[in-house]
Amino acid sequence: MPLEQEKPSAVFRLKDGWIATLFLIGALLLMIGITRTDVIHYAQQVSLFDFTAFLIALTIPGPILTIWDLPGQLLLWNAVGWCLGLSLFGMASIGATPVAPLILLGFALSFWPRPEGTSIPWLGAGIAAVGGFLICWALWESAFVEILFIPA
Repeated sequence: MPLEQEKPSAVFRLKDGWIATLFLIGALLLMIGITRTDVIHYAQQVSLFDFTAFLIALTIPGPILTIWDLPGQLLLWNAVGWCLGLSLFGMASIGATPVAPLILLGFALSFWPRPEGTSIPWLGAGIAAVGGFLICWALWESAFVEILFIPA
């Protein structure tokens, strides 16, 4: 009697999603580490970096949990928009340090597991990325930006 092959879990996809999850964890640790540097820690926009780290943290279950697949991808695209905004707007004052987490987010997107025949939700991804970029732009010049659930 031949051994039956195990069916993939309907909830977990650890076998396919672990690489993307590692890139997300690396991007989160880099973003948290960036906020600990003096140039960002004492900047008025430090809460924007904390919020971006929070967005990245929300995406971590996405590659592993199938139920968090689409929300995780959209949150990840939103975090990409925030990282791009932080890199561009902070170029003159804090430097381009958020580029490193941005690169890791790009790797996480490329290794994100997708079922056969499905592609990236380009419309939703574009809206999420542009939305994150525009919100970061709107909040960048605000003095003492306070986001309710992240202490400054």
